[in-house]
Amino acid sequence: MIVNLARVRSVDLAGINALVESYRAMREAGVELRLAAVSRRIHDLLVITRLLTVFDTFDTVEEAIDGPIAAATRVPEPALSPWPLGMLKRVLGA
Repeated sequence: MIVNLARVRSVDLAGINALVESYRAMREAGVELRLAAVSRRIHDLLVITRLLTVFDTFDTVEEAIDGPIAAATRVPEPALSPWPLGMLKRVLGA
């Protein structure tokens, strides 16, 4: 599944949580979740929260479609800890 973020300028805590929950649901269903057209601001947020190691990101939808498919045996599922969301709450003052 490809999430096209071309028209998304920023993401708040609820948006990050929705992406993480979508990632988990897709993994459980055996589907790969990819983020396409990630803005610099969202990319920086993914770096700060350490979620860039979780999501496959691509500059365009076309690159996401053509990108290599991660083999489950080759790429271990990253552990999602509550740390990134807690850190984000502190940064946003939520």
